Amino acid sequence: MAVVPYPFIVGKGKVTVHAQMPRIYEALLNPEDLAAWWSEDAFVDPQLDGRYETNPPEGRQEGVIIGLDPPRRIAFTWPMTTGTTSVDTSVSYELLPKGEMTDVVVIHRARTQLPHDYNATWKRALDALRAHIEAGETGGTEPSEDPPAV
Repeated sequence: MAVVPYPFIVGKGKVTVHAQMPRIYEALLNPEDLAAWWSEDAFVDPQLDGRYETNPPEGRQEGVIIGLDPPRRIAFTWPMTTGTTSVDTSVSYELLPKGEMTDVVVIHRARTQLPHDYNATWKRALDALRAHIEAGETGGTEPSEDPPAV
């Protein structure tokens, strides 16, 4: 059964990463990788209807995986609270091959319009993902912010 995306885009972003799709796909699902670039205390059950839980700076997220197409696509729910109201949202990552590189596109959608724009959140996340992967890091380590001495 196909999942119909929510109608309102509340954030999106795109980054090109010097890595192949399987490595990026792994970094989106592996809890140790997620802890290194996005969120401490991550838990992922990488199957349809599996849990996708993270704790990024924006707050705890406890979602459910609603789409998997290895190594091209991951989608999960992200229930959010705005004020006193809970709003259903979803996040999808699409991976597109580009020679030796991969374009990573994220789209964050909501069932209703939200008062906040999440483009900056996704830019920060995608930049962190790219830095983590291009530094050759694997799960559980932070990429260095200082360039190597020459």
